[in-house]
Formats: sequence, C-alpha cells, structure tokens
Amino acid sequence: MKRYYKLDSRKVSFGEYWNITRSPMVIIPWVAKLLGIPMKFATGLPDFDSVRDLQVAEEDFSPQARTKLQPLLDQCLAMNFHSPRFSTYESMRRDVRTSVVALLHESGATVRLMHSITYKSSPPIEKILVVLLSELSDGTYFVTSSQRKQFNNAPNIIVNRLIGGTPEELLNSHLAKLAGFSGSNPPKPVQSIEELCELEDRYEKYCLNFGFQRGIYVWMTPEEVAKESQGMAEVQAMAEAGGGGNEGVLMELHALQNKKAGWGGIIGLLLISLLLFVFVGARQWSWNYLFILLGVLFVHELGHYLAMRAFNYRNLRMFFIPFFGAAVSGQNHNVPGWKKVVVSLMGPVPGIVLGIIIGVAGMALHQPLLLKIAIVSLLLNGFNLLPVLPMDGGWVFHTLIFSRHPVLDATFRGIAIVGLMVLGSFTQSKILMYLGIPMLMGIPLAYRTSRIAAELKHRGLPPVPPDDQNIPAETANIIIEEIQKASPKVQSNKTIAQQVLQIFETINAHPPAWPATVGLLFVHVCSLGLAAVFALTFVFAQRGDFSNLLAGATFMPKNAYSCGPQPVWRGDNFSATVAAQPNIIVATFPKHATAQTQFASLTNQLPPSAGLSILGNTLLLTLPADDDVTRKRFLAALQAVTKDVFVDSTNFHAAFSVSAIAPNATVATNLERQLNSYFGTLPGERLVPPWPVPDAHISAANETARETWVKVREVESEIFTNAELEALGKRITQARKTGANAEAEQLRADQAALTKKLEAVAAENVRSGKFGIVDTKMVDLLVQAAEPTTRTNRAALAPIHLEMAQLMGQIPTNSPAADGRLSARYGGVLRNGLIVQATWVSFDRLDQGPAALAAWLCDQGCIGIKYDFQAGLGGYGSEGDD
Repeated sequence: MKRYYKLDSRKVSFGEYWNITRSPMVIIPWVAKLLGIPMKFATGLPDFDSVRDLQVAEEDFSPQARTKLQPLLDQCLAMNFHSPRFSTYESMRRDVRTSVVALLHESGATVRLMHSITYKSSPPIEKILVVLLSELSDGTYFVTSSQRKQFNNAPNIIVNRLIGGTPEELLNSHLAKLAGFSGSNPPKPVQSIEELCELEDRYEKYCLNFGFQRGIYVWMTPEEVAKESQGMAEVQAMAEAGGGGNEGVLMELHALQNKKAGWGGIIGLLLISLLLFVFVGARQWSWNYLFILLGVLFVHELGHYLAMRAFNYRNLRMFFIPFFGAAVSGQNHNVPGWKKVVVSLMGPVPGIVLGIIIGVAGMALHQPLLLKIAIVSLLLNGFNLLPVLPMDGGWVFHTLIFSRHPVLDATFRGIAIVGLMVLGSFTQSKILMYLGIPMLMGIPLAYRTSRIAAELKHRGLPPVPPDDQNIPAETANIIIEEIQKASPKVQSNKTIAQQVLQIFETINAHPPAWPATVGLLFVHVCSLGLAAVFALTFVFAQRGDFSNLLAGATFMPKNAYSCGPQPVWRGDNFSATVAAQPNIIVATFPKHATAQTQFASLTNQLPPSAGLSILGNTLLLTLPADDDVTRKRFLAALQAVTKDVFVDSTNFHAAFSVSAIAPNATVATNLERQLNSYFGTLPGERLVPPWPVPDAHISAANETARETWVKVREVESEIFTNAELEALGKRITQARKTGANAEAEQLRADQAALTKKLEAVAAENVRSGKFGIVDTKMVDLLVQAAEPTTRTNRAALAPIHLEMAQLMGQIPTNSPAADGRLSARYGGVLRNGLIVQATWVSFDRLDQGPAALAAWLCDQGCIGIKYDFQAGLGGYGSEGDD
C-alpha cells in the first residue's frame, strides 16, 4: 500500500505559527497548541520514491499553474535556463496541489518554479515561489528563495532569502553567494536531467526525514489510509453518477456528511466549555446565581438535544459559551420545517412549563430559592422566544414565515440585526450589539443561498427519501454548478461543500401548511405570554407584596399625562360658580389632540359662569349646580364625541387615580410616606396636602405629628393579631352558638378590657420612642380619641380632631385654597418598586385637585404618569359619612 503522511499541528512552534500567519489570528493556533488540541492541517500527503514518479507531460501540466508560472518560465529561459521538467502532486483529498517546473542553468545551478494551492480556506490560498537549489561538496544544501521564512530550517540547509525577488535577482544573488563557498566548499554542478532528479530526491528525502524527526510529520496508519481511499472511491462514484467533475468539492462534501464525533470529544467539549463558563461567570455573578443559571441552561439545551435525537440528528454536541449561554449542535440536512420548529421550541417551552411549576411550588411552600429558580428559568426561556435571530423564537418565525421567499429571508435578518442593536443598547449589552456584526456580513450569502434554493425547488430535483440524510450525486452537482454561477469568485472546496449542504437543507426544510403554521405560532405566543405573566407574578411574590401587585393591577390607570402647563379657561362670573359647589362634567378622549380640539371649540360657546380645563386627555367643564339646561346641553355635546363622560356632583362624587414612576427609590419612598400621612389621617379637616397650596406649607413638626398618627395606627393594627384576643373571639362565638349569652357578655367585657390594655401598651411604646421620634401630644390625643366613651361620640371627638388637625398642619383661613379646592377627602396609596399609585382619591374640587396632584408628581421628577377618573362613588364622602 502506498504510504501517506500528515502534519501534526501540535509540533509546530509558536514562532513558526507567527511566521505563517503574521496577524492577530495567530492567537487561535497558539491557544490550540497550549491546550494540546490538534488543528486540521495538511493530511494525506503522498510519499514518493523519486521526483520522477511525479513527472507529467507538459500538455498534462495544470493549466492554472501554467498560467501563473509562464511569465517566470519565460524569464528563466531567457536567462539560459533549459530543459524544463514538469511535475505535480496533490493530497489524497485533492485539497492541496503543488505544481513544479524544474530547470537547469549553464552555471550548474538549478531552479524550481513552484505553484501551490490549498482549497482548505476560502478563498483558496495560492503561492508562487522561485527556489534556486545547489548542493555543496560537504552535502550541505544552499537555497535561495523568494519566500518569507515560515518553518525552521534543517541543520544542513543554508537559506538565502530575497523576498519577492525576480528570477534574475535571485540567480545573481545565488551565484554571488556560491562564489564565497568555492574555495573551501565548492558547489556540485548539475549538468543533466538525471543529476537534477537525483539532487531533488536527496533534498526532498532530507527535508522529509527532518520533519519526521521533529514530529511535525506523522505517518498515517493503514486504517486511516484505507478510510481516505474508501472515501475517495465513494467520491469518484458520486462524481461519475453526477456526470463527472467537482471531485474536490464532493470529497469535502463526503467528509462533512460522514463526520462522526466520538464520545470522548463530545464529553471533553462539554466539560471544557463548562469550566470556561464557570470561570468567566464566577467573576460576574454570585455562586448561587451561577449554579441556578447552569441548571436552567442545561434543562433548556437538554430539550433541544432530545428533540434532535428524536428526529435523527447526527453528531449531537452540547457545550457552554461564556458570555452567551449554551448551545446544542447537530446535523440533519433532510428535515422538514415543522420538525425544525419543534426543535427550536423544545428548548424554551419545557423550561417555561418547568419554571411555572417550580414557582407555584415556591409560593405554596414559601421557598425563596424555588422562586428565584423559577424567575431565572422564565426570564431566560422567555427571552429566547423573542422573534429575533439568533434566538429560538427568531428561528421559529424564520422557518414558519420568512423562509418562504428570499426577499423575506433577507429582510427578516436585517430586522433581526436592528433588533439586536436596539436590545443591546437598551440592556447596555455590547455582546448583543457585536453579535449583529457577523449577521450583517452574512446577509448576502444567506440571500444567495435562499435564492438558489428557491430556484432549484421551483425547477424540481430528484426526490430524496425522508430518512436519507446524504445528498444524491446528481443533486450535489446541480447545486455546485448553481453556486459557481452565482459566485464567480474562487472559493475553497470546503466552503462550496458547506453551501451545498445549506442549500440542500433549505430545499428540504419547506414550511408547514398554514393550519400547522398557525398552530405552532399559537404555541410560541402563548409560551411567551405565560413566561411574562408568571415571571412578573413570581417577582412580586418573592418580594412579598403580591397583594399590592394585584391591587395595583386592578387600579392601574390607563390615560397618559404629560408634564407641563395645562390649558385653563375661566368665565367672568366663574368665582360665583365655585362658591356654590358646582357640577363638573368629566369627558375623557382617546387622544390629547382631540381634547385640545374640543377645548378650543367649547371656549367660544360657554357662558360666563363656566370654567374649562384640560388634564391629559380629559376635559373638566365646571358649571353652576342649578343650571340644568346648560348642563344637559354640554353633556349631550360631549357624549356625541366620546363615551367616557359623567358628571361629578355633591351627591355623586367621582374619584381620581394616578400612577407615576419615581426617579429613584428614595423619592418613591418619600412619596408613599407623604401621601400615606395625608390620606391616612384627617384630610377632611383641610390638612395641607403634600402638593403646593397658596400661603400654606407643612412644617417639620406637622410631618412628625402626621407620622405619629400613622405609627400609632400601625401598632394598634397589630393588636388584633394577639393570640389571647383571637382566643377570646373564638370563645365568644362558641358561647353565642350555644345560647350562653351571659357568658358571651362577660367574655366581651374581658375582650374590651384586654384590648384597652394592649392599646395602652402600644401607645406607651410609641410615646417612649421605640418606633422613632414622635409627637407625644398627638399620642395623647389618639389615646383620648380611642376611649370607649369618646370614639362613638361625635361631639366629643370634634374638638379632639380639630386639635389633631392643628398639630398636623391645616390650610390657613386666609389662603385662597381654604375653601378646599385643592384638598382631598380620602384616598389610598400603593407602591411597587419605583411605581407609586394614589388610588380612588376623592377631591373637594375635581377640576383643580387632580391637576395639583399630577403637577406635584412632575415636580418630584416622576415620569410615565397615568391617570383615570372613576365615576359613581355615590354618597361616599358626603357630610353624613365622615
């Protein structure tokens, strides 16, 4: 059997790698050498007994090499070189070919004009060398070369380099250097073709042996040679079946289709990538989060792996990618589109389902760790379902919709790049932005691949059995020809083979019918929605304010409010209307522009007793309470242009709700505290609100008094969770059930006494400063108001409430707002993070109070302000319900 050898990249030195690449890309072979990872260099190089075995007739010499070398050959012949001998040799896979023209010179020197081409890269790498060779008397070889140094020289070779020199320059330099050896070590002249062949044989054998001694060259085993030979035979059969030609591409195609990954390599890749991921991740995250992330990623990729395995994908590999996540690669070039979609969905969808189950269990068992795992799983898998390449959701949409036409394909890829850039900018992730660069560069190739696939699909190709993953020879040659037509630029055999596989896969991955497409999209959209809803639910459950989340969602306002001056119109007799408790027509429009248009129209029609203002998208029309004719007229006019219209009156008070996003947590906390201490005390006593009021302000003492009220109420509310009180309550209920009324009354007396005792203890704890600085006078008044004989006596409570109101700060009687136009009767406060809501706020004057509250939120730096007016609070807030 003929012998072949290969190059072991691990024996190449760091300096030689630099000589070969001379670019920053040298880091790749350097890292591979450090890790002991072999790189795919030349393999299947033939061992020949003599250069005579490589000789070919001039007419059989490679036309490509002849074209490149002809100018050099003409120069050499003009310089008295003679007797050209042509030879060619190539690797077993025909991906490396070297063509040589050797000539003699009348001086006894020899020259070799060499053309080498490797199809292992794209575009193929071509090199042209001029090498003069002479042998000295002591067996040393003297070489003059036009090539930059790459590999280290053997000991008995002296190299004279003249980078890029012409044959004439090289010859003159060569002869001049030889003259220096003529005294002690003269060269051996070569006078015939026979002597030239013998010199080349000795030189090639010496260089080859030196390479084997260094370990750079390694003999291929008989099994390796047999495998390569069998592959070549199969390729030759494919070429003949397909009409001949394209052997180099078919050889690469054969290797790609029959590549088999060993379990050692698969496990090694997984472990090494896992260690790198942990090493990088430990520098960014806590160990707790890192292990959660690893588990979530493993489950996600395991779903892809199992789906690929079920659909007969080959060479499956799972690996982690630092900074990005993890991935599973596999090979199946004959799989329909619906299976590709299932493979894409089988990563995130099971992760979302499992995340929901874990999160519900975490809520039920009050386990924060389970909630954290669920949140990470839902966020990561939900993010993967975004319809942006290269996420799983992007491939789902691409396969189902955008792969149907080349223009749609390229457009979707372009939109995906923009989406990645925007997403990267929004999340401040440079990795996402960098990811868009190779995607952008790949759009022309993706479009060309899609276009060729569409044309061939329309033309029709020989059918392929569903379970056959190999490309038929005839189909392969047809695709190769189309690639070469579409891209006249020379490409490597491997690159063309990879494009053949892509086009073949695109042809077979036809999208499913529209009913199946709609069904798969439904699964995708529902999964993404569930991930968002449950992630938000678990986030708030983890923080312990889930009830606030539900309340906030119930009362979340819908209408947008923009900070800045709001238009106001007042008639000449408006002050009289204000003094008489007017009716206010509240009309909300879908858009702010519509409200502005109606405002401009109405101001020309309103009577002098009216007032009109805008708040966001809402018109607030103030009219005299006793002018029913005017009220009915404008109510009908507004009902004709919007359905959201109602009247706020003395007996039918409306409410106002507003939400805002605070600029930071400190502002959010302060807003919640100020609103709570206003709504939760005695706002009916005309307390100064947190928002600005003319000639009124809240002093530090007022704030302390208000906070004292809130603290006392909070402490008192905890009394009702007292175990002894709860036990008395149960005994009272049981006594009443059994008719033991006397016992029940005695128990109620005991309950009242215990409650009073607990309230006294709570008040004393507040007064002593246990819960912070307080106004002791306010504590005394609260205790006094809580006395059984006082709390139900309105006359007794009135002076106590007045004194409390004075401590908490009332609007002065000389203030324009003393009539209550900016005051609220009551309201509620919710806060979730930076979002603060004032809910169901009942104002004395709906046309002025809400505007003051919204403007105050703007002054605090809030954004995203939204509001709603709610009609129909009935008698709430009337004098009888204080």
